[in-house]
Amino acid sequence: MKYISILALIISMVIILGCEEDSNVVQSVDLQIPETVIDFKTFVISDSELLLTWKDMSENETGFQIEQSIGNDNAFSLLGTAPADEDSFTVTDIDWQTPRYYRIRAVNDDGSSDYTAIQKVVGIRQLNRFTEHNDPIWSIDFSPDGNYLATGSWDNKIKIWDISANDVERTIRSGNDFWDIAYNSTGDKLISAGGDRKVTVWDVTTGRALQNMVGHYSPVRSVAISSDENHLASGSGDEDYPIKIWNPNDGSLLDSLTGHAGAVLAMEFSPDDQILATGSIDNTLKLWSVSNGFELSHTVEDIGAGVLSLNYNDNGQILAVGTGYPHFTVFLIDPQSGTILQSLEGHTDDVLSVDISPNGQQIASGSLDGTVKVWDMTSGDLLQTLFGHDGGVTAVSFSNNGEIIVSGSEDYSMIFWGP
Repeated sequence: MKYISILALIISMVIILGCEEDSNVVQSVDLQIPETVIDFKTFVISDSELLLTWKDMSENETGFQIEQSIGNDNAFSLLGTAPADEDSFTVTDIDWQTPRYYRIRAVNDDGSSDYTAIQKVVGIRQLNRFTEHNDPIWSIDFSPDGNYLATGSWDNKIKIWDISANDVERTIRSGNDFWDIAYNSTGDKLISAGGDRKVTVWDVTTGRALQNMVGHYSPVRSVAISSDENHLASGSGDEDYPIKIWNPNDGSLLDSLTGHAGAVLAMEFSPDDQILATGSIDNTLKLWSVSNGFELSHTVEDIGAGVLSLNYNDNGQILAVGTGYPHFTVFLIDPQSGTILQSLEGHTDDVLSVDISPNGQQIASGSLDGTVKVWDMTSGDLLQTLFGHDGGVTAVSFSNNGEIIVSGSEDYSMIFWGP
C-alpha cells in the first residue's frame, strides 16, 4: 500500500505541473495586442477643423485612442476615441494660434499597439487644386510681380496662370517635354529647359519663341537666369560639358563648364549674380564664379547623395539643398564656406524641390514620397506635413508675399496651400 500511495502522489504532482504549464501556454497565446496603425495623415479642412486619417492593420482592435498635445510634443492627453474598423476622426473648435501635435494607437482588452509617428499641425490647408495638365508638372515659377504663375509639364506645355482669376491665361506649346522653367527679372520672358536638348526664351505675352539655344546633346534638365539678365545657365547630362552659359539676349554661347560626373538637375544664381550654384546626381554641389567660370574652392565635393534641388535665400547667405538616396534630406549650407548648417530630415524619397520663403523664416520641400513639408529655417523644426497629392511632389514655390505655397506633382495636379 505504501508503494501505491507514493506512486499516486507522483502521478498527481505530474498532473499538477502539466496543468500549470498548459495554463502558461494558454496565457501567452491569448495575448493578442493589435498592430500599429500606419499611413497616419492630417488634413486641415477649415479654419477650425482638422481631419485625421489612418490605415487599420488589425482585425482585433476594439477601438482607437486619439491623443493631442498643444504647444509642444510632450504633454499628450486623450482627445477622443474611434470605434473598431474606423479610419478617420475629425477635430473641431481648433485655434491655430498654437501648434498642435497628434498621435494614435489601436487598443483592445489585451493592451494597445505602439503609437503612430507624431504629426505636427500649424493650420496650413489646401486652398485650391487644379488639373489642367495631362502629364506630370515638373516646374513652377511665380512672375516677379506675383500676379502670374507658370507651370511646365511633360505634356509639352507651359501654362501661365492669372493668380487673381485662378485660371490659365495663356498656354505655350512645344514639341517636347518641359523639365524646368524660370521667369526673367522683368517678367516679360520665360526660359525653358526641355527634352529636345534646347534652351528656349519665350515671349510671355505672345507665347512666341525668341531664342533657341542649341549646344547640349542630351535633354536639358535645369535652367537659371541672372537677375541682371546678362547670363543664362543650363544643365544637362552631357558627359564632357554638362553646364553651358549663354547670352540670353542674342543666344550666343559664352562658356561651357566641366567638373560634374553626372546629370546637372539643379542650378541657381546667387542674388548678387556673382556665383552659380549647381547640383548633380554625382553627389556634389558645385559653386562657380560667373565672371571667369572657375570652380570655387568651397564647393561641397561629396554631400553623400544626389543633389536634386537647390535655392538661395534672399541675401545669399544660405543655400537650401534637396537630396536623393540614401539621405532624402534637406541641407542648409553656408555657400561662403561650404559648411552644412542644418539637416532637415523627414522625407522618405527624393527631394525634388526646395524653396525658401521671401522673409527667410520657412522652407518648403517637395518629395517623391508624395508630401510637401514646411520647416522653420531657424530651428530646423518641421512645422507641418501637407498631404493631398496622389503622386510624387516635383515642384514647390512660395508666393511673392510668402502667404501661399504652390506644389506640382506627378499626378498632373497643382495645389495651392495657405492658412
